[in-house]
Amino acid sequence: MHHPQMSFQSVARTHPGVVRPHNEDAVLERGEAGIWAVSDGMGGHAAGDVASAVVIDSLKGLMPAGDNFTFMKAVRDALSSANNELYRRGSSLSPDRTMGATVTVLGADPKNFFCLWAGDSRLYRFRGDRLTQLTRDHRYVQALIDSGLLDEADVENHPRRSVITRAVGVDPELHLDLCCSAAWGQV
Repeated sequence: MHHPQMSFQSVARTHPGVVRPHNEDAVLERGEAGIWAVSDGMGGHAAGDVASAVVIDSLKGLMPAGDNFTFMKAVRDALSSANNELYRRGSSLSPDRTMGATVTVLGADPKNFFCLWAGDSRLYRFRGDRLTQLTRDHRYVQALIDSGLLDEADVENHPRRSVITRAVGVDPELHLDLCCSAAWGQV
């Protein structure tokens, strides 16, 4: 069966929102290489904008490897390197300081895609007229929601609503979650 060549069109926009005085987001948009990423420096932590830039810079030189498994490993390795650098930088500031950032990466070719993430920067799929969240937030309140102890409507008032449980740079070893599909129609 012949598959028509798929091409990607994308637009990236970022805004600091109404809470923070400056933007701590960084984005990567390389449709020709089949990679997109967003990273948000962790608010209240040392140099969040620097942290997100380190994360995105680690991915900029990556090129598709012919198969998604190899490409995904290259993305993992790049993010691990960024994690090591940020963890080292944060530790050198002082023992109780961290330099961290969330990350979500989408890698795609005409047949497959994968997503790797740490934190609460989300990836959604828009198909037909439905928006579906493909990532799961790594945040303290998510575990409470999943266990039925907290209702989604009460998240905004929870005292630990902004606590992220996973991010690049905060732990010696980076743990990423993965979603992937061997065919675009399956997810």
